[in-house]
Amino acid sequence: MFELTREQFLERNRISEAVWIKSGCDWAVLEAIAIDHLASEESLVTTAELFARMIQRIDAVHSVRFRVKNVEHLLEKIIRKCAAEDVQEKYRTISVENYYKVVTDLVGIRALHLFKADCFSVDVGIRDEWQLCEDPVAYVRGGDSDEFREELRKHGFVVQEHKFGYRSVHYVASTRPGKRDVLVEVQVRTIFEEGWSEIDHTIRYPNFSNDPLLEYFLTIFNRMAGAADEMGSFVQVLSAYAVNAAEQQRASEQERDDAIAKMEEALEEAKRTAERSAEQDAMLSKLTSEMKRLRRTASAHDAQELPLGAGKNRLAEIVLGAKQLQREYPFIRNLQETEVGRIARQLEGSNVLRAAKLGGEAGGPAWNALHRALKKHEEGEL
Repeated sequence: MFELTREQFLERNRISEAVWIKSGCDWAVLEAIAIDHLASEESLVTTAELFARMIQRIDAVHSVRFRVKNVEHLLEKIIRKCAAEDVQEKYRTISVENYYKVVTDLVGIRALHLFKADCFSVDVGIRDEWQLCEDPVAYVRGGDSDEFREELRKHGFVVQEHKFGYRSVHYVASTRPGKRDVLVEVQVRTIFEEGWSEIDHTIRYPNFSNDPLLEYFLTIFNRMAGAADEMGSFVQVLSAYAVNAAEQQRASEQERDDAIAKMEEALEEAKRTAERSAEQDAMLSKLTSEMKRLRRTASAHDAQELPLGAGKNRLAEIVLGAKQLQREYPFIRNLQETEVGRIARQLEGSNVLRAAKLGGEAGGPAWNALHRALKKHEEGEL
């Protein structure tokens, strides 16, 4: 229940009689507005809580505050608006039937973010969730860059420079929790701006707004808050740079480690190749010794006139020696079309005379072919 008289109200809120007269307000109308507003207060609180919870879900939002307009502040605002030189037409006809459509901040939400540029992310979340009643206004301070102002315009804001250096983005959204529409004002600003505006509002509004000394120090405080915002944005950029530099360093270190691993792998493979080469050298050395032994055997066979039976035995020794080489050294199997292969096949076929004839040539082309094959293998051609 609203129980203040006009005189009590004017004194409590430091409104002069001259301002009251200039406003042209009717106290009975203001009383009716006050009573209706108090009756709607619980419903307005529910609306404010719902808005606050939904806005808090936006990623870039750090924290949310809300309030329902105090009844005395509501009446004071109506009187101040009506007494202004450039009074808006809607305030000339304000009444208990339409005041909730005229006053757009009966429910007030403040969404706070950390960095100045976060307002654009918050803007996307608000526009996605609610239907706006009017174009949002972005208040900027003197000294804000042209680039920042242009970015605000690109996002659909009406950019205005505030005379008190006030930087904030204001939206007016509408909801209908009951029988009538409720307008909700959403203010989006940085934490530093919130701190300054709270102090400024407490000191300046509504009682000492014209004190030059207070205004001077509040201006300095405003600049400090602006500098803090700029420093916060700079630190954000610096942090992103540091993260990127760290990622690049990690990538370089990984590239270096991969290169070292490949070099180590190549070194191990070289060692294994050297070990295989040593084994091959030992095998070839043994094969060369066998060749020399067989050549000596063949030469001895050529130098002696052996009986037929002895010749057969000598021939069998030569051919069997060649077949043993084939088993021990698989690459000699590629010599199947050489004289050695023909000797082996003849002996296996029991054609002793034919084998003897070929054996007589063992010290010649057949063994020379085998020697050349071994030489090619040693040089990597077989």
